[in-house]
Amino acid sequence: CQSMVAWAKDPRWTQRGADSNFDASAVWKELLQPFGLGPMRDVCYHCCSQFAVSREAVRLRPRRFYEQLLHLSLTPGTAHIAWLLEYTWHLIFGKPAKMAKVDR
Repeated sequence: CQSMVAWAKDPRWTQRGADSNFDASAVWKELLQPFGLGPMRDVCYHCCSQFAVSREAVRLRPRRFYEQLLHLSLTPGTAHIAWLLEYTWHLIFGKPAKMAKVDR
């Protein structure tokens, strides 16, 4: 994979300058897992958070999911959510947790 976040080993997600008080596992359980993303696991992703997805992929999750993401993203003191979303966008839109490397 191109890049990896090893949440199984570091659920508090202290790498890459993320806030050491940020518990990614709590956000995962509270926000992502109830909407079908399953339990937290290691993720291989393609950097960064610029992507294009189909209408069908967007509709995999209910409107309420996106409303909760927006609310959480706009809440003061939650800048770390942007990092979480950067590493999980492919899961949100129906791709596997460990994406294959893409040659550019």
